[in-house]
Amino acid sequence: MEKIGEKSDENSWDKKSESYAKFSGEPGSFGKRVFEILRGWGVSFASKSLLDVGAGTGVYSLYLASLGAKVTAIDSSEGMLRELRRSAEEFGISLQNVLNLSFAEFCERLSRDGFADAAGENFKIYPHPQSKISNAQDQEAQALNFKNSASRSRESENFKIPAVFDIAFLTMSPALKSTEDFEAFLALGERKIYLNWASERNSSMLAPLFERFGTGAKRLATAAEKFEALLGARDIKFKSEILTERREQKRSLQEAVQNAAWHLHMDGAEVSEREIEEILKKRAKGGMISDDIEASFKLFYI
Repeated sequence: MEKIGEKSDENSWDKKSESYAKFSGEPGSFGKRVFEILRGWGVSFASKSLLDVGAGTGVYSLYLASLGAKVTAIDSSEGMLRELRRSAEEFGISLQNVLNLSFAEFCERLSRDGFADAAGENFKIYPHPQSKISNAQDQEAQALNFKNSASRSRESENFKIPAVFDIAFLTMSPALKSTEDFEAFLALGERKIYLNWASERNSSMLAPLFERFGTGAKRLATAAEKFEALLGARDIKFKSEILTERREQKRSLQEAVQNAAWHLHMDGAEVSEREIEEILKKRAKGGMISDDIEASFKLFYI
């Protein structure tokens, strides 16, 4: 397995990478529910080329590769991808590509360099047979189509290019930020799988901290709604299902402070870890903080 692509600057997700969930050989209970639904819809990953957008620590990328998918994983966080590579080595799983690129950077390279060489000479993509990319001239024409499409306004129709991957895949990532991003994602796969927040996450630990220090900004709460609105506007048919999660998370006081500080930072709040610790230590029992979490998500298959 080889990392290809330019190194992104350290970002907030780098700071989260060490404590973020890691691949354990199989999906967790939530992931198992996701893949049970997909299997029920007839989705198969064996031998499929797959783009995992916002792959993070590789929890799903590595599992999909273990099922026989040819996975290209992209993420803007080098820290997250460092954890992915560690897990890949630990479990002896190879991915087709691991690219330290944001989604925008990936699309820019795709439009500039074409399908065969978007991120370097070793970058391999396996087009769907219907795309009929048979020679360099065809590749140049397809890349031009993508570039022209990417420059369209927010009211543009779907990108008029053949699918590059058999499956474009995204789970719980904020990588897609605009209508153009969503349209590019839809264009990159013959089939698309998208999972994201359908509601705000309710956290008994974070709620009082956000009430006191938060900016009131909502980041991912309506991601699924925005995606579904685009599908409706484009009259794109899809299958979907709502998943809910209720769990108790126990952390040490130090881990809880770091977790809360990260979430507040992502919200744009300016607060010190010392201030957070003064509040959370009142909740600690035996040095541990209990956090009751509730959330809902929506899974799409197009």
